[in-house]
Amino acid sequence: MLEEKNADGWLTMLTDRVDASTIQASPKLRGFANYAVGFNNIDIAACTQHAIGVNL
Repeated sequence: MLEEKNADGWLTMLTDRVDASTIQASPKLRGFANYAVGFNNIDIAACTQHAIGVNL
């Protein structure tokens, strides 16, 4: 999932780490949905800084 750098959106799972470096490496990313209980795998501050929408 996180290897797709040209995607506009992602579906992430609990084992997928989403941090500032992941977001910066994916310039087309506009948002993603997290299929998990909780969201400790997501850097919410980095998403906010890059205007990335997150559906929890």
